[in-house]
Amino acid sequence: MQSADQLKEYSTGISVLYVEDDDIVRDTTSKILMRYFEDNVVSVSNGKEGVEAYMKGRFDIVIADIYMPVMNGIKMAKRIREVNSEQIVIVTTAYNDYQYLLELIAIGINYFILKPLEPTKLIAVLYRACRKIQNERYIEECHKQIEETVKKQTFELDQARELLQIEVRRRQQIEGQLIAYLKGGGEIFREICLCAPDATVVIDDELVISFWNNAAEAMFGYTQTEAIGKEFHRLVAPQQHYQRYTEALDRLRQSARDSSREGVGKAAQLEAVNKLGEGFPVELSGWTITIDGNRHTVVIFRYITVQR
Repeated sequence: MQSADQLKEYSTGISVLYVEDDDIVRDTTSKILMRYFEDNVVSVSNGKEGVEAYMKGRFDIVIADIYMPVMNGIKMAKRIREVNSEQIVIVTTAYNDYQYLLELIAIGINYFILKPLEPTKLIAVLYRACRKIQNERYIEECHKQIEETVKKQTFELDQARELLQIEVRRRQQIEGQLIAYLKGGGEIFREICLCAPDATVVIDDELVISFWNNAAEAMFGYTQTEAIGKEFHRLVAPQQHYQRYTEALDRLRQSARDSSREGVGKAAQLEAVNKLGEGFPVELSGWTITIDGNRHTVVIFRYITVQR
């Protein structure tokens, strides 16, 4: 037999509608119910009042006697179950009510308490009903959390895709601007390159660095003052890869000349090294441009996070 403490554990947040025509029984039982359900108990005296109260506020548990004036417990239970087929209804009944029990079972009622009501039996039935309700609420809450998690992950994935598309469009826009401003030269080119998200380096035909943006400073660890005027290979390439860089730049310049898109060269994957001597894979691409009769190469470095 379940204890009062066990019922108290499961009764939190559960509302009860108690329908009983006997004033003394209704008053006594209502006091017992309020020990566990506190202010969430409503008591009425017949089935008609029970239906009206239920329509106004719905309840988790309905407790009703069979024999009542105006509308008996069976008719009331049918009306309520028509509104909510899952409604828990507890019926108080006497030993000689077998003909009614079959009718109640037929409409889905399966909680019964024999009269006269004994507190221990009432607590046992209420415990079963409350535990069922709380378990269903827990399962429903788990489903909601799963749905919210899926929605959140889907939203984050959509955001990531959108940001990626924005980043790609941004890169393409900046690349186009770089070509245009390289042709025009001047301070506008410098401002655009400084704000570019990728490491951007400009070198001349002698491989001497003439421009070094903020992203290049972050990637390689050299300030603009340290980098400008230095030989390109010695700052960005591991010594054993100098030849590969020379070949990559030659291919880049050649592909830029052959490309249908003026000045744009194909990308190459190489190993780079920072000021601390740490190596890391990069994608190298770029453009060639002629300013005041001198050829320059704009070299773009991008981190490779996944080797392909």
